[in-house]
Amino acid sequence: MKIKYRINPVFSELIPAALSACDGILFDSCSSCPHCGGSLVGYDVKTKHFADVIDGSAIKTVKVRIKRFRCSKCRSIVYADQPFYPKTRAGSPIVDLCVVLSKNMPYSRAATSLREFGVNVDRWSVRNYAIQIPGRIPLTELYGIMLPESIISLAALTYNNGIDTSIGASEILCSCGYPSSQKSGAPLEKSSDKNEIDYSRFFPSLCCD
Repeated sequence: MKIKYRINPVFSELIPAALSACDGILFDSCSSCPHCGGSLVGYDVKTKHFADVIDGSAIKTVKVRIKRFRCSKCRSIVYADQPFYPKTRAGSPIVDLCVVLSKNMPYSRAATSLREFGVNVDRWSVRNYAIQIPGRIPLTELYGIMLPESIISLAALTYNNGIDTSIGASEILCSCGYPSSQKSGAPLEKSSDKNEIDYSRFFPSLCCD
């Protein structure tokens, strides 16, 4: 029997809005060289693809800016802390969604579910991220569906600050769990923290029927 997955339409508003709020944000914080601990000097700024969100019949590309530094000691080029896993071409909340959805459905169905969330990712990218990121991704339940805490935390941040209010780079990194500094390896599972946040309280005016 084929399983049917119901996506609450509230997500098609929350998730694209949260991702779109990151458009143009500059990530420019890095305390020291991760290779030798040396001091850093500014080098340049790179623009990186963060997400493709569905806006009506069009697809909007969300980009962020990442500052690069040169180490004064070992001369390495170092990126600022950023909301990306190493060697991925989408923001970590997108990758988290791909990994989590792929645990419960085929890659093609996961890609379809992402479109229902308002996010455009092809099934081959979904597959690649699901294979590439085997680490533990904290999950939480919101309106009857298990989702990565990163995307819910980012949505809560955007919703409570207001769509027209800018979000700081440090806030985004905190919501995403500082993925650029993490190592994968532990199995994917739901967080066992007894003090998990009830994210539904951050969206009191939204109907969850």
